Amino acid sequence: ENILFGTPVGANFEIENLGHNDYVMDLLEKVGLKEEFMQKGQRLAEIMVDLFQGLAPDHEFWERFSFIGPDDLPEFQAILKRIGQNSLENASAEDRALLVELPFKLIPARHHLGLVDEEFETRILEARREFSENLPEDLRGAVEFFEAGSYNTASSVQDNILFGKRASERAGSSKIVGEVLAKVVDETGIRNEVINLGLGYEVGIGGARLSPIQRQKLAIARSLIKQPDLLILNEALSGLDSESQKMLLEGVREEQSGKSFMLVPSEPEVDGSFDHVFTMEGGRISGSGEASSSEPATTAAAETEIEGGFGQEIDVLAAIPMFAGMDRSKLKLLSFASERYQYEPGEVVIKQGDLGDKAYVIVDGEAEVLLETSEGPKKLVTMKKNELFGELALLCEAPRTATIQAGTGLQVMSIEKDIFFTLIAEDPQMSARITRSVAERLERTTRDLGEALSAGGSS
Repeated sequence: ENILFGTPVGANFEIENLGHNDYVMDLLEKVGLKEEFMQKGQRLAEIMVDLFQGLAPDHEFWERFSFIGPDDLPEFQAILKRIGQNSLENASAEDRALLVELPFKLIPARHHLGLVDEEFETRILEARREFSENLPEDLRGAVEFFEAGSYNTASSVQDNILFGKRASERAGSSKIVGEVLAKVVDETGIRNEVINLGLGYEVGIGGARLSPIQRQKLAIARSLIKQPDLLILNEALSGLDSESQKMLLEGVREEQSGKSFMLVPSEPEVDGSFDHVFTMEGGRISGSGEASSSEPATTAAAETEIEGGFGQEIDVLAAIPMFAGMDRSKLKLLSFASERYQYEPGEVVIKQGDLGDKAYVIVDGEAEVLLETSEGPKKLVTMKKNELFGELALLCEAPRTATIQAGTGLQVMSIEKDIFFTLIAEDPQMSARITRSVAERLERTTRDLGEALSAGGSS
């Protein structure tokens, strides 16, 4: 997108075809990026193989995080083996084309791999200028460029309104952009037109033009329109991240207010409270209760040991007692799949009393721990780089015990509950170790809170 600065029309400039596109390859050669794309493609292939070779082909992480599909992974393993024997310079044209496609998928704000620096960004901008200025006449119709004063018919309505990308690294950006977008749509009086456009969209046979996640959401919407007395969602949220799952469940509960709703989750933990929770084992109900969470189900599975490190963040995670027993290959996946967020000084990360669905590791900066009391907030401690907070949210739906706000400019790594449980579900011993770790941390926190309150009362 940064090179095209427009939307592909047809297959010529689709991202999976760029490695075989003569114009794009000549362009990269002209601006001195072709060999660097090859090298970055090789590195990305190594990272993807390293991270995903131990996962089952139907694992949800393939679709959510990998640059390479499970069916293509053996081919890239073979390419890397050939490169190891013959060097990248002697790779075949087909191998080079497959490698050069991978960097086009790289999003620096999302993929924290250290492969994009300022010099690389500058040359990408040069490639953008060359691309638009020298595009052959017969390819002019294959891309619709972004122009501030023109409607881009090849892009979505949302993209035409935003005319940019959401800054995913900014905390709360998704909610803020969504609220502003909804306000703009209302104020300009185009809400009904937007809804009608969506209802009239050609989705193809069996929804072939929709992504799996879009098909999931559409199936749920279709069920809700029927206004059923009993709605059953059977692992219908598996493709969604935890934030999207939470928002969707809130919407479903609102629509099903006064009626029955049954959820069969794909994860052992799910946000929100239910009147009854049943545990299934071997096709039979093995337990029931009123609590909204159950013990994580575990299955024995062979683990593939992946050698090598994956950056400083892996060492940080490995040094945290809660994660100390996790296999290094899982720590790599945990780091790669985790989001990074930035907070300004004084900005609240988590608020006391709120329910949480993620924990945080401080990557840079400082965070203040505040206890909300009847006399106002009391500062308990300052947390610094490499410290973990909010980890209780990974195991249960307990309210946050304190407020955490940025004391300085703060960068954190967010660990989602659904990702965390997906990684530990195969290891029963790991579940036990983590439970003990959280219990010990909770005991220390309770003691510190008591001491802080006592000190505050005697001062």
